[in-house]
Amino acid sequence: MSTEVKDNFIQAAFRPYYHVPSIRTVAIGLGIGTGALVTTYFCFENSPFLTNAFEGVELLPQTDSTALLAALTLTIGVVGPFFEESQHRADLEKPSQLGMVINSLCYGLIAGLLPGSVELRVARVFLGTLTGLYFCAARVAADDIWAPAIAHSLCNLVALKSYF
Repeated sequence: MSTEVKDNFIQAAFRPYYHVPSIRTVAIGLGIGTGALVTTYFCFENSPFLTNAFEGVELLPQTDSTALLAALTLTIGVVGPFFEESQHRADLEKPSQLGMVINSLCYGLIAGLLPGSVELRVARVFLGTLTGLYFCAARVAADDIWAPAIAHSLCNLVALKSYF
């Protein structure tokens, strides 16, 4: 892949973020991200299926390496969510409720493609769809791609922190 193609790809992926978000947008992103975290926690606390599906699963390597932790934080907690949201919800403007459900289900199905047992994949589809609904709601509420990206980053950073 040539340097020009890589530059164009990166510019296209992050173009929706070429503005400073308003305080309202940041507040919506943080509020909806918190709601997604509370809901996910509630699901894990009250669903033996989810608890069992993720039991014993090593999603990330255990490490004391500061450099690896910084790289994971940057990629999983910051760059990844912003890239994913630019791909899933940047063009989602004033969608119908059905459109939001379809978008979220597609997001969940992509999470289900990751390797693992059938139970783990079903759990990932469920949780991916659930958080996808929250991220769609953030996009619609703020009418700005920054809101779901902030919510997504918050969720990923808290999940990442729970591993270490």
